Amino acid sequence: MADPAAPPSPPSTNRLVAVRLDAGSIARGSSNIDHEREVAILDLIDQNVFAVVGRDDGPYSLSLAIADDRLVMAITAERSEGEVRHMLSLTSMRRIIKDYFIVCDTYYDAIRSAPPSRIQSIDMGRRALHDEGSHLLTFSSHCSSPAGRCTAPGPCCRCSPSWCPADSPRTRRRSTPQDCRCRWGRP
Repeated sequence: MADPAAPPSPPSTNRLVAVRLDAGSIARGSSNIDHEREVAILDLIDQNVFAVVGRDDGPYSLSLAIADDRLVMAITAERSEGEVRHMLSLTSMRRIIKDYFIVCDTYYDAIRSAPPSRIQSIDMGRRALHDEGSHLLTFSSHCSSPAGRCTAPGPCCRCSPSWCPADSPRTRRRSTPQDCRCRWGRP
């Protein structure tokens, strides 16, 4: 058991201390949307773990922007100069983003007059879209390495058809282990 009189441990350097949205490329929304963004950023900064592969110079600041249909993540560290940039294509996420905005509009309309059960149903749909987007981002981050090879720590979506974003109803394509380009698939 920890000694209550002991000084608290120093905060980890593997964390985000600031998240900024580029006002020029990420449009401002309604007051409800702006408030939700602020709350989400504060929650993220409050408790997170964030690391940059190959670097140990955090804590970090993250700036998000959109350029050429790509999400641009610019990461700067408090203890060093320079910036690390990652770009992620948003093309594969168009449907999820569009559906998310529709669900959010429905949610804000429902708050005014709908019964709690309806609001809860809409919120469950919103969470399902979050989960789908999260799986797609996980796939993108592992399967778009510079060498074009999967870097997933375990079998990736190409090896596990049940997890593959390509299996969605909009594409009607099933991946197979033979499609896999990662080290767990075919040589």
